[in-house]
Amino acid sequence: RGADVSAVDADGRSVLEYLRKDAPAAFKRLRSFILRTAAEKKAVLPLTWEDIWLPDDQPYTAAASYPWVLPATNMTDGNSRTAWAGKAGDELWLFINDGASTLSVVNGYNKTPALFKANNRVKRLAVSVWAAAHFEGDVSETGRVFHAARLTPDQVLSLEDRGAEQTFPLQFKWADIRKANADAMAGLLKRGGYRGRKLRHSYFALRAEPLSVYRGTKYDDTCISELKAGEPFRPF
Repeated sequence: RGADVSAVDADGRSVLEYLRKDAPAAFKRLRSFILRTAAEKKAVLPLTWEDIWLPDDQPYTAAASYPWVLPATNMTDGNSRTAWAGKAGDELWLFINDGASTLSVVNGYNKTPALFKANNRVKRLAVSVWAAAHFEGDVSETGRVFHAARLTPDQVLSLEDRGAEQTFPLQFKWADIRKANADAMAGLLKRGGYRGRKLRHSYFALRAEPLSVYRGTKYDDTCISELKAGEPFRPF
């Protein structure tokens, strides 16, 4: 109806920041609609921040934005017989080291050959680098929250349908990422809710989204056994 999808409120929050992830299907439809509208109108969307929740009962190495069958931290445990299991189109977060230049993936659920075939495996995976900031007080009774903002466009990887490790170069320029991160953090700290707050941790996160899959013979769950960018990330 002609609404400006690139508008921000008085505190600098974008339209996308008002979408709620507790209704995943509606969130994905609305986000897709806003992004498509912006592309059609050639509108430049402002920097958008979203939350990454890290449950206290999981290691602080990876997370998933939507309900999972098996947790995202299984992708970072060094054991290819465990896996994250969710849905195609879900949003995965992996904390990574500054300067990471490669991404290694062990596709599917490799506990047994039968489970590998029974579940979906990723065919195309979109990855991007985001800022990840945690401020003092960003905790709840069950976990902590990081605020994340996109620093790069998506790089789309084509994965083979096999359980062996596959390694891809990350086509990102870290000098540009560091500058974008500094600008993003400066903008966030100007917002009313963040002025004067103590920044406890500032990291980089890799966002990974399975775009399409090799279909499983029995289940509709999509699985990744291992996901690693460069050297293993050392959690805080």
